[in-house]
Amino acid sequence: MLPTTPPWAIASFKTPRGGELTPDQRNFNKYVGRHRVIVERVFSRMKEFAILTHPFRAEDYQLHELAFQAIVKLHNYNIVRFPMIANAAE
Repeated sequence: MLPTTPPWAIASFKTPRGGELTPDQRNFNKYVGRHRVIVERVFSRMKEFAILTHPFRAEDYQLHELAFQAIVKLHNYNIVRFPMIANAAE
């Protein structure tokens, strides 16, 4: 059985063997690729915070949630100062 794409994920079109993608499929792949790059860069930037590279061993879940919220806020502030891609949402 071939794996299927989950409903919450968006997959690019794959070029069939010996064939080509339609112009609409190529445009869709470009659109998806522009947004995929942003998501991958977010994950890359989030990994810069050392706290995310190790298991969080605190028993207090609220402390874990506060730490993650602080990292997200710092990340968002960083995006405002240093955008990843200009006009990427267009």
